[in-house]
Amino acid sequence: RGDAKLLGELLQSGAVQQAVLVARLAATRALGAFWAAGDVRGALGHLQLLRDCSVTADFLRAGGLRSCSSLESAALFLPSVACLLESAFEQHLSQALTAALELLGGYGRIVADTRAAAALPGVGIDLKAEERLERCDACYGEFSRMHRHLASLSHQPLAIRQPAKELARQMEGVLGLPPS
Repeated sequence: RGDAKLLGELLQSGAVQQAVLVARLAATRALGAFWAAGDVRGALGHLQLLRDCSVTADFLRAGGLRSCSSLESAALFLPSVACLLESAFEQHLSQALTAALELLGGYGRIVADTRAAAALPGVGIDLKAEERLERCDACYGEFSRMHRHLASLSHQPLAIRQPAKELARQMEGVLGLPPS
């Protein structure tokens, strides 16, 4: 009787696992369709809507970070990276830290300089500059959110703690965020 109950529980959890994997496959296929069509904005927007760490991790493993070749794509991708940074899984944390370091290295100075320039008095209306400032503010907000979360990684293994400290240090240096 005990074996039958255990078998029933295993089969039931197998159905749950199957449903999770089917949903993950569907999300990954949809993401792949955006990517195949060359719609980076659509792919990153889809990824952001999913808020699924596993799909974000799959995207990073497949080289998705290379698609972040503009400030706009970085602004679209950073929320997914920030979400991944809140995962309970070490592999997700490692991928998020690596991606955040790369994005900070590629766009951190642009974000900081654009925000600093916006504080200076300007003449006239520059719509492109306003769009760039909006993207920079979005990036800054996500980097700030990640920075606040990094201190909570102090209990993680050394392989996570060290990159987290390095990311915090770089965010403080490049973006002028206060030490955590």
